[in-house]
Amino acid sequence: NENDERYDITLRVSHEIDMDNARLFSTHSRHFYATPDYFNTRGIPTTIEQLKYHDILFYSQTNQTTRIDFSLKNSVESIYVTPKLTCNSGGFLLDFCKLGQGIVFLPDFIAYEAEQAHQVVRRLEDYQSAKLYFYAITPKNQKIPKKTQIFLDYIQQIESQRQLIRASD
Repeated sequence: NENDERYDITLRVSHEIDMDNARLFSTHSRHFYATPDYFNTRGIPTTIEQLKYHDILFYSQTNQTTRIDFSLKNSVESIYVTPKLTCNSGGFLLDFCKLGQGIVFLPDFIAYEAEQAHQVVRRLEDYQSAKLYFYAITPKNQKIPKKTQIFLDYIQQIESQRQLIRASD
């Protein structure tokens, strides 16, 4: 992206990563979450097809489709959903989900605390989403300023600590 050259650092979460001038901090997956009450009332989907009969809270930028892609036992599956709510804020969608308003498909780093607090539960665990990468981009062919390097090292330290904590849960 041409705008990446205008800044000392750009932080991204994306399915794609160009490692030429990127520093990878962590890798994540997206999962389906809802409240226990929602699942008790509406039932627990056991297949992707059953999601069509549920209220889906959908994260999207304005130019994206409502298709969700997964892999299951080495095959790729897709589903098109008609969302109850589409929003580009994962935090807002999680809050709406915690009110029992539907099933949300979010990265694990957004839903982690709510899942640990038993506010939401993960379902359809056999379905794997494409990986999400949290990384920083620095301008190509430029020396990284010391303050930026310190900041990158700090983010790496924080992400490493988070990974250790989550691995022990």
